[in-house]
Amino acid sequence: MKFFKVIFGALALLFVIWLGFGMIWWQSNHDEVLQAVDQAMLEGETIGKDSSDAECLQTYLDIMRDCREMTCSIQNQVFLKACLEHSRATGTLCAQTPSQSELIQLAKWASKLCLDSNIQNSHCAAGLQEVAIYCSASTLGP
Repeated sequence: MKFFKVIFGALALLFVIWLGFGMIWWQSNHDEVLQAVDQAMLEGETIGKDSSDAECLQTYLDIMRDCREMTCSIQNQVFLKACLEHSRATGTLCAQTPSQSELIQLAKWASKLCLDSNIQNSHCAAGLQEVAIYCSASTLGP
C-alpha cells in the first residue's frame, strides 16, 4: 500500500511541475499564439469566400503536411473552420463525411484521410472534426 502512495505522490508532483511549466509557457507565448490564431481565422475566411468546402478541406490537408507542432495544428483547425463557414457547399464533401454521432466511423474516416494525404501530424484527424461539425450544421439549414 505504501508503494502505491509513493507512486501516486510522484505522479502528482510530476503533474504539478508539468502544469507549472505549461503556465509559464502560456504567459510567455499567449500573445503570439492568439495573434496567429486570429491570422488563421482571417485567412480561412478570405480563402473560403472563393472556395468550395472540398477545396477548404484540401487546403487544410496541404498545410497540415508541414505542421509538426500543437500550435500550428490549432491554427490550421481554426483556418479550416473559418474556411468552411465561408465556402460554397458542394454536397459531395458532406455526403462522404460520417456524422458527429458516428464516432468510430468519423475517427476511421479522419485517420484514413490524414494517412492517405501523407500527414505525419497526430493532430490532423482531430482537426477534421470541423468537417463533421460543418456538415451537421449545413444539414440543419438556416
